[in-house]
This record gives sequence, C-alpha cells and structure tokens, in this order.
Amino acid sequence: MNSKLREKWQPSERCYALLETKGISKEFAGHQIDEFKLYWLDAGTMKKSWDLTFLNWVKKSWEQADKRRFYEQQPKPDIPKPPKLTVVPVQNKPLSKEERCAIIDKFMGQIE
Repeated sequence: MNSKLREKWQPSERCYALLETKGISKEFAGHQIDEFKLYWLDAGTMKKSWDLTFLNWVKKSWEQADKRRFYEQQPKPDIPKPPKLTVVPVQNKPLSKEERCAIIDKFMGQIE
C-alpha cells in the first residue's frame, strides 16, 4: 500500500545492511536522511517502499560523490599565467607604419 513519508521516518536496519553490501557506509547513508526527508516531505508523493526509495537516493548520492572523488584525484593541468601586457597610450594623430610595426613587435615579444 502506498503512503506518504512520515516526519519521523528512519531507514530500517535492513536498508543499511543492503547499502553496506554495496560498499556504502551507514555513516554516509545517515548524512543523506535530512535532505531525503526534506525533498520527499515537500513533494508529498506516495510511495510503496520508503526504504527502497531511500536506497536508490543514497546509491545516486554515492555515485555522484564517487565521481567527484575521481575528478578531484586527477592531475590538474599546468596552465601558465598570461603575460603582463603593456598599455600603449592613445594618441590623437595617426601612427606611421614604422610606429605601428614597433608596437606590434613589442606586443608580440611580450606574448612569446
């Protein structure tokens, strides 16, 4: 029979035991209870088994945490700092070809 989640609901020991067979600790599962209850109490959804729903919730949370741990362990790429560029003051007169070339050469020397 379907029912709404009760405010005082807690996962059964059997639920914790099943999670532990998947390598998920009771401590990790316990940290999921408040968020799980907040979500489902607000949703007001009727479910046949709140233990099964919690089991699936915790398994998804575990997979997401596992992915985060995997990506955090990956080596970070060595990204060089961008070069400091010199600001060229704006002039009211047009630059000659030689002046433009000198500015471009100076700029290119800074980014190499």
